[in-house]
Amino acid sequence: MDVLLGLDMLKRHQCMIDLKDNCLRMGDHTMTRFLHENELPAHARLHGGDAKSAGTQEEEDREIAEAMDASAREVASSSKEQQQQQQPQKAEQQQQHPPRDPKIQQLIDMGFSEADASAELLNC
Repeated sequence: MDVLLGLDMLKRHQCMIDLKDNCLRMGDHTMTRFLHENELPAHARLHGGDAKSAGTQEEEDREIAEAMDASAREVASSSKEQQQQQQPQKAEQQQQHPPRDPKIQQLIDMGFSEADASAELLNC
């Protein structure tokens, strides 16, 4: 019987992975040994008799590389679009607002809103 246990299940049932004895201990009494690779069924092995051919592996590697390139291009194009959208907004904001008091600007740079920064400086 194939069983897949998540870490939450191992914790809930107080299991210990004992690599010294090559087993899984459940509580104080139950112990289940791990299978060696030669004991695994063929479909569960990472490599072996039905391993992928070199051509299939190369094709898979190529597809992964293409997907990574496409993802990188998508991220780059979206960041360029964001920068292009932000530049006109920044220019408009600079034109609309008179220069700020350096103390207010310092508080804004620290994460406070302009209204909060002005109010705090007036209270000082």
